[in-house]
Amino acid sequence: MEPATPHGNLALDAAADTPTLFGQTMGLVAATTGLFALGAYLGRNVSDGWAWVSFIGPSSAWSACASPCGPGAARWSDSCSGSGS
Repeated sequence: MEPATPHGNLALDAAADTPTLFGQTMGLVAATTGLFALGAYLGRNVSDGWAWVSFIGPSSAWSACASPCGPGAARWSDSCSGSGS
């Protein structure tokens, strides 16, 4: 049995959600493009050393937080603390 939906038809609900998903995706693309342009504008006269620091620093911080053993995963898993099975 199909789940109950407002329209009574899953195909109609999926079709109704498509513009919303597309709009959200395009919003994120626009935000990313804007931040890229802002970074390029602010960093146009930065020396090579500072350019590498500004690239590696946030990249390292993001990698540490996104890793399976990072601070965001600590409350969900005991695999990093050694107390897991």
